[in-house]
Amino acid sequence: MLHRKSVDLYEGTKVARKVSSWLVVFMMPTLLGGIYSANFYQPEVSLVWAWPAFLALVAGSGIAMFVHLRRRGCI
Repeated sequence: MLHRKSVDLYEGTKVARKVSSWLVVFMMPTLLGGIYSANFYQPEVSLVWAWPAFLALVAGSGIAMFVHLRRRGCI
């Protein structure tokens, strides 16, 4: 019975680690989107390459977090 409880605890820890890892993957793009879409004057918006660069930054940050957590074995 004690062994089964420790196995269940280990499985629960693995699930919690995976959920937390996926939350971290989506945290950075959400943070960047929230800051960049705030209602204040942004001179870089008038530049042609500003939005594509921002989207590349958002996608790159999500992919970088995913690769990092995949290498560590969290996902």
